[in-house]
Amino acid sequence: MANGWGGRRPGAGRKPRLPNPEAERLLNEVLIPEYRAVLEALLKKAKSGDTKAIIEINQRLLGSPHLTADLAVGGEFTVRIVRYKPDARTDD
Repeated sequence: MANGWGGRRPGAGRKPRLPNPEAERLLNEVLIPEYRAVLEALLKKAKSGDTKAIIEINQRLLGSPHLTADLAVGGEFTVRIVRYKPDARTDD
């Protein structure tokens, strides 16, 4: 930019690697295999019909469902369920 502020600068932005080699080793050798074991157990439970495991997987992959409730003055209770769509739009 003309005034020297903003724009792309050398060295700016997130760095591509972890700065600490020990932290990177811990991540690769310990945490990732443990995380895989947790995911495999969760998938096994979901495949066996555990609804909580199915909900957990769906919420992690698709996001939490949104539920809105509007209360009318007359005491009626209206619930509008918003369905998930990949393009984040809802049908009204």
